[in-house]
Amino acid sequence: MYRTQDDYLGTWPFRIANGGTVERYHRVKGQWIPLVGIQDSIGYMIVTYKSEGQPRVFAKVHRVVWQVYNGVIPPEMEIDHIDGDKTNNNIANLRLVTHQENMKLAHNRLGNWAVKHSKITLGQMDLLLAMPEGWRCLKWLAVRWDMSKFSLGNIRAKAKRENDPRYLQTL
Repeated sequence: MYRTQDDYLGTWPFRIANGGTVERYHRVKGQWIPLVGIQDSIGYMIVTYKSEGQPRVFAKVHRVVWQVYNGVIPPEMEIDHIDGDKTNNNIANLRLVTHQENMKLAHNRLGNWAVKHSKITLGQMDLLLAMPEGWRCLKWLAVRWDMSKFSLGNIRAKAKRENDPRYLQTL
């Protein structure tokens, strides 16, 4: 059975440091180090850890930060990044919302056509919409962002139809 970080909340090797940042205990070094992770395919930061007598666990950093500060996340709730930046895991940038609220907030940030394509970050959306009409590198962007060229074309077309102010705006 796949286990998540929620299964081991009581054994987490995390703490709040003096500056308000979250640190993790590095067992090999025997000291506390800042919590950093690697970025997954959709932009979230991931960290791995292993507690005594427990298997290795993968955890999303924003969930770890929220739970270190506020405790267990209820099953029907999600953590939203207020500024839309999935790598900004400062506690002041996180809030507890329902799935419906989270989708509504994503719609407000990115537009309805991008909610279905949640792999697109706000910066990627701005770049995609700022491209000139004749620009033919959607394939390159699709490969780089691990999406289909068709999806990116649909996002641009929908933005044009809905008169998105970012469409063809220079960066």
